[in-house]
Amino acid sequence: TFASDDRRAVGACVFAMGRAAVTLDGVTLSSVAGFGLWVKHRSVARVRDCSFGEAGRTAIACFNDARVAVADSTIDGAGVHGVCLRGAARVALARVRVRGIFDLFFFDFIVRIFFCI
Repeated sequence: TFASDDRRAVGACVFAMGRAAVTLDGVTLSSVAGFGLWVKHRSVARVRDCSFGEAGRTAIACFNDARVAVADSTIDGAGVHGVCLRGAARVALARVRVRGIFDLFFFDFIVRIFFCI
């Protein structure tokens, strides 16, 4: 999202808000200073066979009442969090490989996490 890693502002490769819905299939996402996927409010994201590479902050950020389902994917090398949830956000992970992450989950407020194996 930025050409340098000054980290003064945060953006995302893919950003969904409101009641938006996004489907990612077989893509690679990376961000110098921000998020790979940022989903907030009541938006929904379905991710399959994707690779989240170097993310300056977080590979997948899910806030408010958003829902994210990730399957058959890899999260590799996020700067702070592999997956970050806030509010009443929910994430389902199925066959997801996580490597080189300082912190997989960030807990803030009430978080509900469901694992699908």
